[in-house]
Amino acid sequence: MNLFIIIVLTIICALIYIGFIAYLCIYWEKAFRGRFPRCKYIIRTALILAGLLPVASTINFVWHPELPYMETLAFLGFVVAAFFLYIAMFMIVTHLLVLFFSKVLHKGKWCKTSFGRRCLIGSEIAFSLFFCIFGVWGANHLTVTNIDMGSGDTALKIVALSDIHHGTPGSTVDLDKMAAQINAQNPDLVLIAGDVFDNDTKDIGDGEFAAAMSKIQAPYGIYAVNGNHEYYENSLEDIENYYRNSGVTLLVDEAVEVKGLLRIAGRDDPGDITKLQGKRKDLEDILANTNQSLPLIVLDHQPHEHKEAQANNAFLQISGHTHNGQIWPGDILVKLIYRLVYKAPSNGIHQYGDLTLAITRGYGTWGFPMRSTGSSQMLCFNIGESLLNQQQ
Repeated sequence: MNLFIIIVLTIICALIYIGFIAYLCIYWEKAFRGRFPRCKYIIRTALILAGLLPVASTINFVWHPELPYMETLAFLGFVVAAFFLYIAMFMIVTHLLVLFFSKVLHKGKWCKTSFGRRCLIGSEIAFSLFFCIFGVWGANHLTVTNIDMGSGDTALKIVALSDIHHGTPGSTVDLDKMAAQINAQNPDLVLIAGDVFDNDTKDIGDGEFAAAMSKIQAPYGIYAVNGNHEYYENSLEDIENYYRNSGVTLLVDEAVEVKGLLRIAGRDDPGDITKLQGKRKDLEDILANTNQSLPLIVLDHQPHEHKEAQANNAFLQISGHTHNGQIWPGDILVKLIYRLVYKAPSNGIHQYGDLTLAITRGYGTWGFPMRSTGSSQMLCFNIGESLLNQQQ
């Protein structure tokens, strides 16, 4: 994007943000000054200080300065930004209700009193705090979703996750805790569907990642693909070096056969294909030299090309990317976008003939360190004997 356009957009956003904080000051002071004459000093100080926290988050998010307490400030800044976002949404609702009662029902006089305004402000703050607290809770509580596939005894147990976002500012992921949670499922095989880390690999270091991954006990291995975030500040060579010595096999438009039981095709992310200096391979080409009789699992960070997996007789595609919107009402927006633009679902387990498309909400978070559209998620597939024994 042109630098001039970026500067103009930044200035416009900054003016809108300053204007919103100023409006809150006026709106809240008007409601409380009758009962608390000196409230303006408290309100202005609180809102200005709170308003500066998202600025610190933005600085950390863009430039990653190594300064004391920046991670804590980034976390608080994103939570405050979400609070302001919800306040803005609920203010629109309450203002519209006031107009409806005043202009249509002619019963809105109470809304214009100091007490009425305080009640409206209190409800706006209460709803906003609820969504923020619930969102932080959701980001730190794991849901393990079990999916049984095929009939007969369980012949293979697969744990799948996506969107870890290790290294993203304000949303620190405990990798050792993640490894322990994976091991608690006693997996045979672990699959990671992209967006494993954020930012330049030089800034986040590979030692912590490799140490945590080495603790995962999966006798059939750990396989991962790239998402769009790995490419934001890294070349493919940087990414491959980051995975080295981690015990994780990175699949870049390639397929492997696992213990003669099944095939795993790992597709590279299409979002940043310019970094690859070409178009990602068709799935048919990726599978050309594999045993076509073995069942097929496709790992593809973004879910919208699942029809290609179905055309190549995959019984399972595992994807992520969408976060299910992450914070409400993002899930509604993401669902609409995927349905209208990609003609595809954005979350959950879906069946297309013999193909199961599994789209996880993700393990970590990006930006806002909260999940109010569903808690952190890990998928656990119990693969029955019938699926592994059938010939394609």
